[in-house]
Formats: sequence, C-alpha cells, structure tokens
Amino acid sequence: MSKKAEMPFAARLSKLQELVKEQGVDSLLVEDLVNIRYLTGLKVSAGALVVGKDTQIFLDGRYFDMAIKSSPVPVSLLTQTTLSDGFKKGIFGQVIGFDKESTLYARFEKLSQMAEGAKKKRQLVPLENLVLRRLRSIKSKEEAKALAKAAEMAVSGFRYGMGLLKKGISELEVARGIKTFWLREGADKESFEPIIAFGENSACPHHKPSGRKLKQGDIVLFDLGVTLQGYASDLTRTFFFGNANPQLKHIYQVVLEAQEETLKLCKPGTPLHLLDQKARSLITEAGFGPQFSHSLGHGIGLEVHELPSLPRVALTNSPEEVLAPGMAITIEPGIYLPKLGGVRIEDTVIISERGHKNLTKLPKEMIALDIP
Repeated sequence: MSKKAEMPFAARLSKLQELVKEQGVDSLLVEDLVNIRYLTGLKVSAGALVVGKDTQIFLDGRYFDMAIKSSPVPVSLLTQTTLSDGFKKGIFGQVIGFDKESTLYARFEKLSQMAEGAKKKRQLVPLENLVLRRLRSIKSKEEAKALAKAAEMAVSGFRYGMGLLKKGISELEVARGIKTFWLREGADKESFEPIIAFGENSACPHHKPSGRKLKQGDIVLFDLGVTLQGYASDLTRTFFFGNANPQLKHIYQVVLEAQEETLKLCKPGTPLHLLDQKARSLITEAGFGPQFSHSLGHGIGLEVHELPSLPRVALTNSPEEVLAPGMAITIEPGIYLPKLGGVRIEDTVIISERGHKNLTKLPKEMIALDIP
C-alpha cells in the first residue's frame, strides 16, 4: 500500500490505540467486519484485528496474500487455534477488551474459554463499540467527499426512476430499472432495496416494491440509496402522478415544514433528542402525531444505518448527546394514512462548523407529474 493510501488508516489506528489505553486494557479485539474495513481498508468476510501495543490482523488463506500487499498492519494467518494461542502466550496482553455491543453471547463464551484456558488467566473487559462511537461517527473531509459522491449518484438514480414513470408501469419495474442504472454507472450496489410505492402502498413506510401498476391520481414515494466506493446514501421524495388528493397535499405541506424546521437545528451543539422533538411536535400539532410512526433519521457512512442515532423523545433515557462537526445524518419525517397514502421527505446532511451541508441536491416543493 502506498504511503498516501496508508495515511488515513494509520491515523485511525493511532486514535484507536489511544482510546484503548484510556480504557485501561492492553489490547482490543475487533471482529466487526465494517470496523475492520474502516481501520485497515481491507474488505473481508472473516478476520480479527487486535489493536494494542503490537497491532496485527489475523486472516485466513483466502485473504492472506492480498492483505500482505495492502494491509497497514502486520498480517498473520488465522486458523482454528490462532486466537486461543494468542491468549495462551500472552501476545494480546493480560487485559483484553472486546465490543460488548456486537459480540454475540456464543462468541463471548468462546472468548471466555480462551481467556480461562491460558496458563495465566487473561481478563476480558466488555467495552462500548469504540470504533463506531468514537471514530466512525465523525467523518473526515475525505469521507464527506465520498458521501457527497454517493448522494450525487442516488440523485441521478432518482431522476432516472422518474423518467421511467408512465401509466401501467409497476413498482418492481421502476426499482429494477434504477438498480440497473446504478450498476451501469459504476456503483458498488444499492444501499438497501429501493422503496418504490404507488398510491395506497406509500402508507407503508418500508413497503417492498410489488406488481402494483401506476395509475392517474397516484401519490408516488421513492426511498432509495446507493453505495459508492464503500459509502452509502439515502434519500426520499414524494410526488404526485396527476391531480393530487387534497388530504395528501395537506400532509405533504405538514411534512415539508417539519423537515425544513428540523434542518434549521442541524448544527453543532444541538442535543440529538431535540431534532426528533421538533419534527414530532410540529406533526402532532397538525393532528398527525400517531401517523408519524418511525424515528426521525439515523447516522450514515460505511453503513446506511449507523451512529449517531436520533432517539424519539418518549423512548430515550440515555445521557444527552449533541451534534458535532463531521456527523452525517438523515432527516426524514413522514405521515402515513392507511388505505390512502403516505408522505416522507428525506435529506442527508453533514454537520459543519457553523451549520450543515445538505448532500441531497433535489427540490422539495410539491410536484404533480402530467405524463400521458
């Protein structure tokens, strides 16, 4: 790996090593594959990264030769006994931290057996997901650029999908068309299965595209995202195919106001729960509180859903978290009326030093398409 390519990974690993010291452990066992990719640039389906005084990564034969050429840390072959041998020989130190948030109980039991099987019993310490909470939640300038490119491609896919609309086309046909377009344009993959919903189907927040065909007077909801160079995007727009139902036009304006007013709070220092509180209070005042049935948004980065989370006011008892420069989040309020339709408007923003940058370069005024 070139020195230029090594730089972000070396810096990330150095920061994590400092965090490991602060936690009072000798090393940290990282087995979450997204975290491994973030720290090393290696995209693998199995492996273990041990971060400490002597950081190293353990990979099986499928990735060993590739990693030797590109890994920013020493690479060792991963076998069935590699980690247990490391515990026994004390290679990882006396006190080993692990991610309590993503480690399954069965895996914890296995790690405990390794620790207890050493001649000198090793101590396992459960820790929060340091990589995700302390590092990945704040994007670097390079990551912000990657997110912006992914968002740009998502917008292109949205426009392409709109161009496919005609009477009689199905939700599935539009979804497949958008995915094919993205692959042609060089995307890694879709960030999630596109949500294309016509008419009453838009009242289901996570509707799966079906054979439902587009007809005059339908409300149309597109919720889609694409992954480009490892980074995800996510956007939602709602519009009308022909004359809009008056009630749906009304809730469109309610959702739009809630989203725009909440975006004004997207700046450093804003407590995360105030974002949800703002959007939910405006929708509740308009008489549609129960019809806003999901969270306001989520963090986004290497995964389409990651920290920071945007908690609902009524459901959180956690310590107060605030927005900070570099955080990337989505803001997506919605109202859903069963058997009639739903409206959701979603943008992805990155918090800046004084406010935020909106990556979703699409208009939000109400649109009624008139296509023969």
